[in-house]
Amino acid sequence: MDDEPLVRLTVSSDLEDTGYAVNTAEDGHVACARLDESSYDLVVTDLVMEGMGGMQVLQEAKQRDPTCGVILMTGYGDMESVIKVLRHGADDYLLKAYKSIR
Repeated sequence: MDDEPLVRLTVSSDLEDTGYAVNTAEDGHVACARLDESSYDLVVTDLVMEGMGGMQVLQEAKQRDPTCGVILMTGYGDMESVIKVLRHGADDYLLKAYKSIR
């Protein structure tokens, strides 16, 4: 899940190329609706987004299924946010390798 279409396309394509079945979502509300409809082994979400951000998606995903893996991505990483998301149950934290061209 990411609010940037290019990021969604790139991450989903990379995962599909390695054999994973992928659903995408453009925001946290859509992602949580998908979590209500199906079970997922892994959620990959942007940390900073308008409306419902990645931290809320992390909490919602773990509440629905504590065994669901959650990886948070951000282009604005700092040690404080890494510690916070890991303490809240994230399985990993990734820095985006590029900046948005907005």
